[in-house]
Amino acid sequence: MVRPERQDVMTALRVVACIAIFLLLFPHDLTQPVVVGALATMLCLLAVAELSFRDISPNWLLSVVAAILSLAATGWLAWIILFPPPPMPTGPLIPAGEPTPAGSCPSRPGDLVVALGTDRVMARGDGPFRPFMAHECPGPILTRTREGLMVDALGYDWSNDIVYIIRENRLDFLMVAGLTLHRPDRSTIELLDRFGDPVVYVRYLNRNAVRIRGRWLCEEKPQTVIHDSTILTGGVRIGGAMFGQRPIAGNTCAQIAPGPKHGFGIQIGSP
Repeated sequence: MVRPERQDVMTALRVVACIAIFLLLFPHDLTQPVVVGALATMLCLLAVAELSFRDISPNWLLSVVAAILSLAATGWLAWIILFPPPPMPTGPLIPAGEPTPAGSCPSRPGDLVVALGTDRVMARGDGPFRPFMAHECPGPILTRTREGLMVDALGYDWSNDIVYIIRENRLDFLMVAGLTLHRPDRSTIELLDRFGDPVVYVRYLNRNAVRIRGRWLCEEKPQTVIHDSTILTGGVRIGGAMFGQRPIAGNTCAQIAPGPKHGFGIQIGSP
């Protein structure tokens, strides 16, 4: 029995490690062309580095790189053909026919009740409305139409650069890999990170109610996280993650009217 050389074993381990890192970083994005291309590029660089230390001719090195790129492209095309993604709903959000979340805030007939944790924003008319500001970060803009609900939103990173823009329920701009726009049904729109957690979540519960969840940050301000039962803010940022966040008081009521300047209802944190 021929034993593999130690150098070959180490090469195989490095290849497996690179693929494992990609599986950890992009568990939900392996079918995205940019992720497949990045994985193929990394494997090509690894192949060049490994084979450059061996007695390999340049022609063989180019052949290996071409084989890796061809295999990645062929594998991605085969996956898309054999397992095509289901068609995603488009257009306005349709009322889901679900009850308005209970709360202590009175609303008038026809108001659009926006649920943010235990806070409630009552919006008069059809919009556009901006239900909240998270520190200096603008919340999404909601507009009711005859066909349904339209959502506009934008998000920032720690450097205050715009990383995504959602315009009329479409992902109009995306600067970072790992974020995907998802429409699980005709009443919901959500922007998911690479772990499948919502960065923006808007569900049109009924003609007069909306539920919003997600995470908002900009510049050095603390990240704001909105859940169904609470809103978290504050804390300390360490290595890109927030620690020590605390819930706000909650049960806040606010009213807003539509306008071209998108007046907002609730200020979360200090502006």
